[in-house]
Amino acid sequence: MGTCQGCRLAWLLGGALATSSVAWGAPGDHIRVGAIELSPTLDLGSEYRTNVYRSEQDPVPAANVNFAAGLGMAANGEDHRFEARGRWEIQKFFFVGTQQVGVPRPSGQRIGSLDRFDNGSASLAMESFKRNRVGFSIRDALTQRNTTADAEYADLPYTSHLRNDFAFDLRFSPSSALSITPNGTWSYDDFRIPRLEAGGDRSLNQRHIYGPSLDLEWRFLPRTAVVLDADVTWQNWAENALDSNGDDEEIELPNSTFYKVRGGLDGQFTRRLFAQVLLGYGIGVYDGTSQAASLGTSGLDGLLFKFSLRYDLTQAVGDRPGSRLRAGYTKDFNDSFFSNYLALNAFNLEYTGRMGRFEPSARYSIRFEKYNGELARNDVLNRFQLGLATPLGTWARLSVGGWWQQRASSVENVEYDDFHFQVLTSFAY
Repeated sequence: MGTCQGCRLAWLLGGALATSSVAWGAPGDHIRVGAIELSPTLDLGSEYRTNVYRSEQDPVPAANVNFAAGLGMAANGEDHRFEARGRWEIQKFFFVGTQQVGVPRPSGQRIGSLDRFDNGSASLAMESFKRNRVGFSIRDALTQRNTTADAEYADLPYTSHLRNDFAFDLRFSPSSALSITPNGTWSYDDFRIPRLEAGGDRSLNQRHIYGPSLDLEWRFLPRTAVVLDADVTWQNWAENALDSNGDDEEIELPNSTFYKVRGGLDGQFTRRLFAQVLLGYGIGVYDGTSQAASLGTSGLDGLLFKFSLRYDLTQAVGDRPGSRLRAGYTKDFNDSFFSNYLALNAFNLEYTGRMGRFEPSARYSIRFEKYNGELARNDVLNRFQLGLATPLGTWARLSVGGWWQQRASSVENVEYDDFHFQVLTSFAY
């Protein structure tokens, strides 16, 4: 009886362990167990911020040491691929400025409230039957992120976001130039706000996002394709009304359905030039008959556009990257966790280079954010960063850098300026 191809991935993962001894690679070559490659990483660094609470007035500086440990596992075959990654991050503060506004708190409490031990991520990905006319892939990613908020005297001055993304793709390739891929996605969000007292409830809201999509790709040149994608997503909130600033008024968060379609070109146009241009339109429809539900997308808010350009100044040499320029612009709209939707226009310009042993980088981005719904506001988010990195042998890397971030808004109490400086040493076996 012939061997089924569906068993190959299991043999690739399990059989390699059963028939092969552990092979420890040299530093930088990772650890190999048959066909499986393990890649442990370790980051150690320190950072200083001029406005740790992101407050509009009376900024408070702070400094911390950070630690991150990661592990990746990958197994690649001709027809199948499996990958798993995990990362755990710790931030331990050792200094917080003495500026005091309102009710003072001891320095030890202020430092302890900023310490974070639960940032991290984990992901799984599998792709099967890569060379066949029909194949599929599965992806799942879990992330936990904490962002400091303008709540200096909160027991936990963070807004926290736990998110899980799951996707399943079924690919059909009638020819070498054409692929048709229907998808299914599901995401879960859990939003939490600063805790004002020990034992207080931080939960704000939870959301499920799910729906089908369809991706089409026709490669009319070896590395250039015409692409088209269309999707429908439903956004369902656990709570459709939130307290407004702790008073008796409520902000409505109606459930919604988004319809989007985009098409354009994606690929490599010369030896050094890569580009993507997508144009489309979307509609956001909100449930119910309330005033908030009537505030769906309309007019130019529904226009979708994505442009990205990459130009390679110099080619990569081995594991060392080359020098390149990137530029991009995105116009889109997304569901918001405190209003109906966010319509955004985002621009970015980036340079990454290699000069001998040094790798300089610079990036500037600006986002124009328009929040629409019962709570409406207009924001501008600026971010400029500089960095310089150098390898330390084949297994370590030293980087220094800094960035400035500013949020300007039509709502004054969310504005801030924050300067950030960092030294980081990264180890990868």
